[in-house]
Order: sequence, then C-alpha cells, then structure tokens
Amino acid sequence: MSLKDRLRRTLADVAAQRGSDMIKRFTATGAPADIEAAVDAYRKALAVTPDDNPNRAGYLSGLASALHLGSRLTNSLEELDAAVGLARDAVDTSPAGHELRPTLLHTVATIRFTRYEQSGSVDDLEAAIAAGREAASAPPTGSLDRAAPLVALGTALRARFERAADPQDLTDAVAAFREAADAAPPDHPHRGAVVANLGIALQVRFERQGDPLDLDASVTAGREAAGLFPARRPYRATVLSNLGTALRTRFMHTGAMSDVDEAIGHLREAADLAAPGTPQRGLCCANLGTALYARFDRLHDRDDLDDAITVGREAVEATPGTSPNAGSRLSALSAELRTRYQYFGDLGDLDEAITVGRKAVAAVDAAPAGHPHRPGYLSNLVAALGIRYEHRGDTRDLDEAIAASRETIDGTATPKEHPNRALRLYNHGNVLSLRARAHGDDADREAAVAAWLEAADLGTAPPPIRIRAAQAATTALTAVD
Repeated sequence: MSLKDRLRRTLADVAAQRGSDMIKRFTATGAPADIEAAVDAYRKALAVTPDDNPNRAGYLSGLASALHLGSRLTNSLEELDAAVGLARDAVDTSPAGHELRPTLLHTVATIRFTRYEQSGSVDDLEAAIAAGREAASAPPTGSLDRAAPLVALGTALRARFERAADPQDLTDAVAAFREAADAAPPDHPHRGAVVANLGIALQVRFERQGDPLDLDASVTAGREAAGLFPARRPYRATVLSNLGTALRTRFMHTGAMSDVDEAIGHLREAADLAAPGTPQRGLCCANLGTALYARFDRLHDRDDLDDAITVGREAVEATPGTSPNAGSRLSALSAELRTRYQYFGDLGDLDEAITVGRKAVAAVDAAPAGHPHRPGYLSNLVAALGIRYEHRGDTRDLDEAIAASRETIDGTATPKEHPNRALRLYNHGNVLSLRARAHGDDADREAAVAAWLEAADLGTAPPPIRIRAAQAATTALTAVD
C-alpha cells in the first residue's frame, strides 16, 4: 500500500470514528449540532475511501444512521430517503458472511421502518421485516448484540399486525421483544429501548385479546423504560408517551384515577420534550389528547376536553395523510369534538366530528380487509351520526349510522373477547333504538335490547360501559312492559 493510500485510510478511519462518537453523544444529549457533526464526519470518511475498500460499507451505514437521526429532528423526507439509499448500498457492498452484515441489516430495518411510519408504504414495512429477520438470525458480531435486531424485527412485525391483523405477527413480535429483553440485562446500554418496545407490544396484545396481565406487564415495562431514559435523552418523550398510553388504557379497564392522573403527567412531559411539527410531537400530542379525554369522561372538567381537542388538532396536523397513524388520530379528534357538542351544545363541533370521522375511515379504506382499527373508527362515526340524527332528523344520517354499526359488531372485526366489543354493541343498540322510536319497529327494538344485554354481560368490558348498557336495556324493557 502506498503512503498516499495509507494516509487516506487513516484519515477515513479518524473521520468515521468521530462520526460514531458524535452519534453516541447525540443519543445522550439530543443536541442537533452533534448529529450535524456526525454527518459531516462520515461524508469526509467516504470522500477519501475508494469503492473497493472493505470499510466503505461501514461508512455508508454510519452516514445513513446519522441522516436518519437528523431526519427525526427536522422531519426531512429528503434526508430520510437519502438514508434509505445509503443503508441499502451498504448492504449491497457486503457479501453474505461479512462480519458487518448483521449491523448493516439492522440499520436498513430501522430506517425503512421509520420511512414506513411516514409514508405508509408496504414495501418499506416488508423490507424492514426482511432485514430484521436476517439480522436477528445471524450471530452477534462487533458492536451489534442480539437485542438490537430483535427489537427492530419486533417493531416491524407489530406494525404489520396493526395494519393487516394477522395474529401470528403479534405473537412473533412479543416473542422477539421477550428474547431481546433476555439478551439485555439490567446494565445493558439499550435495555430501556428493549423494555419500552416490549411494553408497547403487550399493550397491543391486550387491546386485541383482553388479558389484563398483559396490560399490567405493559405498565411495568414502561415504568422501567422511563427510569432508564434521563431527562435529556432524545427518546424520553416517546418512552413517556407509551407509558402514559398504557396507564390510560388500564384506567379505562379498571377505573383507577391514579392511573389516568399519572398518565397525563407523563404525557404532558412527553409533549413538552418533543419538537413541534415532528412525528414524535404528533405521537405525544395524540396520546395526551386521548388521556385528557378519558379523564373528562370521568370528571367532566371542560378544561380537560378543550385541552384534548387542542392537542388532538396538533396531532392531526403533524401526521401526514399517508401515515398509518392518520386514521387513529382523526378518529380520536372526532370523538372529542362529538363529546364537546354533547356537553356544551355547539353544533359546529358535531358537524366537524362527522367530517373528521369520515376522514378517519377513509384513511384505512386502502388497507387490507379486516384492518383491526376500522371498526373503532366506524364506531366513533356511528355515535356522531346518531346524535346528529336526533338533532336534525335527517334519515340519511341514521341509515349511514346503522350500516356502519353492523360492520363494527361483526364477529370477525370485533370478536367476543375484544375489550371494545361492549362499547360497539352499546352504540349499535343506540342507533337501532332511534330507528325503532321513529318507525315503531319491534324488530329494531328487540335487536337494540339484545345488543345492550350482550354488552352488559361482557366481562372483558370496562365497568362504565357495562353499566350504561344495562341501564339502556332496563329502560327499554320497562317502557315495553
């Protein structure tokens, strides 16, 4: 090797090491200047590294990681697209068996999943899963341990479950996160991320299958993760947001006010930490709005509801229409607006609730049949349409509500063990009862009572919903007698 080549290699190694050091410092501080320095350092390394140099793949992957982290601060799709291309190039230049290949594949899985969150592209999601599987199946090498690729794989599998509702994906995701937790002991530098992701997957499984042990385990994992992310760590906001969501979900199931109060405290801190306009801010605002809405439902403090709508609007504005999160955030805002109309009477809120609710359903219409969130979005829309029918008497609203409501209680879309089945049955009974009163149809009245009674009998349902359903059935039966 010539002296010139040796000098170039030394310069490249020094620059790449600086890039790696700046990424590590950024993960501790969240300072934009650190990630900018990392990008600059890796570009300098690549500028003096020939295409056939075996270290080039690592430099490409390092630059991809730096641009990826930077894009999360700036919300830049251009930086994210560049990161995807660089990560792919890094893998393409590393043959099977190359010692860095698992690390390079892990980078691909992480970045492609981030782009999926922004674009909703199934190609990105499938690429993330494929890269994650290959990385997780390889023996750990270098700085990559077994936990990191397992987390990337589990995250992508959980997202595919949320999109396509294949229960095997959820089973595999939980298994991947549990294996990652076993591979990351308490002093492991990435244990916080591992247990945070395990908590999310367990919460998703609770929402689908209704086992309260999953929900308790989700809260426990979330609290451990929050304790492992100091105040200045850039991902603390996301970790707190996920913990807050698990606590809010448990409040909905058990009614413990301490859970919802703790949830809102964590979620306010998360929203304050997240930069405005970023996907992270959208996530935190969405989760905060849902928790505030849940507390309003118990205490009826208008400030909670107004705050929920304010942050709910911000969440929608920060979420691209192509994002897989668009539907859930639109539907949550619709429910909040509908509720404000019910309590405070502004018809503009109700009209907006229906418009936003229809957008929520439309956001998942392109998804595969059986999308697990579609029945929930329809249920919110049903409630708003039923209320507007009562106000205006337009039978088109009632007909749309009943057609949508029938879809929400289909056994495939919402099986008996689903925690939200009772709410959807309750709403279905309500709109059938409206039509029964309008037309004197005994079949509609009997179907409404049957729906309410089934809701009241569901042990997986939150107690307030079961009580409302029982009261509605009792009132209807008493009126008939």
